[in-house]
Amino acid sequence: MDELAKIRYLTRDGSGKKLRRTVPKPLQALAGLSSWVERVEGLPAAKVKERAHLFAVKTDAKVNTLRRKLAEQDRVSATASDSSTFPQLTRSDVEQVALDYFTEADEANRQNRSYLVDPDDPDYAELLDIAAADAELAREQAAGHEVRSFRTALELLVSHGLASADLLNQSRRKFRVPEAIAKQVEFQRLCRLVERAQLELANRRVAALETGRVPAVQDGFFQSARAVSITPALSAPRSGKTLQDLVQAFMERKQTEVSPSRLSQFNVPKRALLETLGPETPVESVTRAHCKELVALFVRTPAYAGGQHFEGLSLEEAATAYELEHGQPANRYDEAVKHLAVLRNILELAVTEEWRSDNPAAKVDVPKPARRAKKHEVKGQKYQPFDAGDLARLFHAPMYADPTNHPLSARRNRKAPPPHVFWAPLIALWSGARANEILQLERGDIRKEGKIAYLAITDEDEVEYDPVTFVKRLKTEQAVRDIPLHPELVRIGFLAWAEGRESGRLFPEAKQRPGGKPSDKYSQTFQRFSKRCGVWVHRRKVFHSFRNSFNDALRDGGVSEELRKAINGWSDQHNMDGRYGRGHKLEMLNKAIRRVAYPSLDLSHLYRSEA
Repeated sequence: MDELAKIRYLTRDGSGKKLRRTVPKPLQALAGLSSWVERVEGLPAAKVKERAHLFAVKTDAKVNTLRRKLAEQDRVSATASDSSTFPQLTRSDVEQVALDYFTEADEANRQNRSYLVDPDDPDYAELLDIAAADAELAREQAAGHEVRSFRTALELLVSHGLASADLLNQSRRKFRVPEAIAKQVEFQRLCRLVERAQLELANRRVAALETGRVPAVQDGFFQSARAVSITPALSAPRSGKTLQDLVQAFMERKQTEVSPSRLSQFNVPKRALLETLGPETPVESVTRAHCKELVALFVRTPAYAGGQHFEGLSLEEAATAYELEHGQPANRYDEAVKHLAVLRNILELAVTEEWRSDNPAAKVDVPKPARRAKKHEVKGQKYQPFDAGDLARLFHAPMYADPTNHPLSARRNRKAPPPHVFWAPLIALWSGARANEILQLERGDIRKEGKIAYLAITDEDEVEYDPVTFVKRLKTEQAVRDIPLHPELVRIGFLAWAEGRESGRLFPEAKQRPGGKPSDKYSQTFQRFSKRCGVWVHRRKVFHSFRNSFNDALRDGGVSEELRKAINGWSDQHNMDGRYGRGHKLEMLNKAIRRVAYPSLDLSHLYRSEA
């Protein structure tokens, strides 16, 4: 019996091993029995352990249901068909109901062997087709805006004693859930969890039929919840603070500590916390299982979720929409690591303010898949430079080949691209400047000292701007620098064009979203252009590749490492001022810039003046 005692609820009688749990005495009359029993005789030890865990989860749910039913007994009556008497659901109620629904259905699939079918079975192909169709339907339902699981959710609440059967009967006649119930945040969450459970179950059946084995649970909520049983908070929160209070306090503190750009990077963790757990959730009730669920969502959240590509969608809806479009999750593991770090900081503030005693995200991590090392990949090199063929395709594309597209053209094409779209690649090619450094240039940043014209890369404003629409910023302190204009840029006419502009931004048409940068939107514009030219490579050949090409050209021209770092903004040029004097420094930089060449690239079709 010592070995048996290691597994909770496992015991033995004359018929063999069984799982037995006594129903608490106050609940026995309501339950109509004194104990729950499940036979496990003849099963291997591993299977017994798994069944014991599921038994614990299911009976936990039943205990919670009976306790709630007992407390609500006087309120749930014949008048419960009136939606105004529908009880306010708690997050714990909803999560326990959803978990119970999933575990019951999953166990039923195992018991009736709907997961595993012999491939030689004459009905195998038809069963696989049906399973695939069910999975597709579940994906569409989970991704849709219209909630179709109202009835299932209501039936679950009735079966758990959280709603009156009269209410269910009324809804069946009208084929709708009363509006007062449908609008409850926690009821809507239950509906979404039901849809996620149905999608997970459908996907598991397809995978099991295809591979011959039942796969691991993939959905973050059900994956973590199966390992940690959800127990509702029975006492009122000590601090009285909600997640909305916590997020608001965190954002107010960070507004004084970080830049608007960095502040915008908190959006996904903040939204995930509030959307997934709810703004009114007590701070103390957040568990490690919740944090693991959020991490799973971080991995699935696509780029620009909630922005131009997924406007109006929640993070969960955006993730599902991406999966439907691309046939696979976004799998943004590196971004998930960053989001998890922010989540830890948010919850750590709750500890600092003594709103809770521990940080549930402290020991949570992002489970990255194993990746095979690439033998010949240069360590640390992410972006590739554009080669000669790439540059030729870019700068002989229709945008540059048509002379009426040039910003200095006397008969400029009415459909010519905006100036920043035309100039940004050329400036990057001959200066190595970053996209945002280029797009935030002002007329006053085009300067001359003697005969040397140069770009002043700075975060100082020439005129006053509305901080909501434009904030001038640099990546690092070393990014403040002077870059002499290459003769090719002068020949192409950039200097003449810039000197003809009024004070303020050279490229005011390069807009930015609040808290963002002009380069955020422009990067998508350049991506479309480079794709049309056939040079774009995902995460390898992008706008930043101009910077790599420029640095290679400096190196090929024999420019010293010190000067390359100064020109690229990797070291402080002010240190050179002290050693060489500003004027001499500019001469040195100018000589270095003039060594940049791309031998096979002919841009004479763009010339508008002589350097």
